[in-house]
Amino acid sequence: MRPGLKLLRRVMAAGLAAGAALCVTLGIAFWKIAHSAHPRRPSALEALRDPPRIDFWERVDLVLFRGRAAFVGAAAPTTRDVPGGGAGRGEPARPVAAAAPDPNRQTAAADQRDLAAALIPLGLPEARRRSLLDQVGRLREALLGEGEAAGAELAVPAGLPVEFAEYLEGALAYRRGDLAAARAHWLNLLALPEEARRQRSTWAAFMLGRAALRRQPPDLAAAVSWFRRTRELAARGFADSLGLAVLSLGWEAQAEAARKHFDRAEALYAQQARAGDASAIDSLRAFWRERIIRGLVGQ
Repeated sequence: MRPGLKLLRRVMAAGLAAGAALCVTLGIAFWKIAHSAHPRRPSALEALRDPPRIDFWERVDLVLFRGRAAFVGAAAPTTRDVPGGGAGRGEPARPVAAAAPDPNRQTAAADQRDLAAALIPLGLPEARRRSLLDQVGRLREALLGEGEAAGAELAVPAGLPVEFAEYLEGALAYRRGDLAAARAHWLNLLALPEEARRQRSTWAAFMLGRAALRRQPPDLAAAVSWFRRTRELAARGFADSLGLAVLSLGWEAQAEAARKHFDRAEALYAQQARAGDASAIDSLRAFWRERIIRGLVGQ
C-alpha cells in the first residue's frame, strides 16, 4: 500500500473518531440541558436544605431555560422599568405590566390574617378582636408612612398575644433606627416557649438577619446565622406566611458574597431559584457580572 494512501486512511479514521466523540459529547450536553430544563420542583423541605455547589450545566440551565421561563411566566416590565428601554427606537414596546406586589403591603396583609387567626382561640369578644385588628392595621399604615396614621404617635396596642406584641415593638424600633432595641424585642420573642411563638419566630429570625446587615460595620457572620435559622424554623413547622425561608436564601447569599464566600453565595442563589423564586435569576446574573468584572480587574 502506498504510504500516502495509508496516511490518508489514518487521517480519515482519526477524523471519524473525533467526529464521533464530538457527537457523543454534544449529545450528552444537550441531554443534560434538556433534562435540567424541566426539573422536578423540590419539596419545601428539600428547598431548605444546605444547597449543593452549582455546576456548569446548572448555570446553563438557569440562564437559558429557567431564566427564560421566569420571564415568560411573569408579567413583562414596562420600558420605563428597563434601563435603555427600546420604545421610540423602532423596537416593539413591551406590554404594560401590572404593578409588582408591594412587599410592605403583603407583610401588612399577612399580619392581619395571622393575628385574626391567633385571636380566635383566646375567646375574646368579637368587638375586642375587631378593635385589636383595626389598631394593628393603623399601626401598619403608620409604618408605611401613608395616610393620616403617618403622623400619629406609634404604639403597639395592649392586649395582643406576646409574640405579636414583641415583633411589632421590634419593628417600631427598627423603623426608628434603634437596632439594639429591635434586636432585644426579637430575641425576647424567640425566648418564649415554642407554643407561644408559632406565628412570628421566622419573622423575628429573618429580621435579626436584616438588622445584622444594617449594623456599621455589618455583622455578616451573624446575618448568615440568622438567615439559616429562619429556614431551620420553617422546616420545623413554625409559620412562614411570607415565604421568608426562600427569601432568606438570597439575603444570606448577599452576606456570603460580602464575606467573599463566592461559591457559597452562588449556591444559595441557585437554591433560591430551584425553590421557585424567579428573582433569584436576576440576582445570579448580577452576581456573575460582578464576578467577571472583578476577575478582569484582578480583584
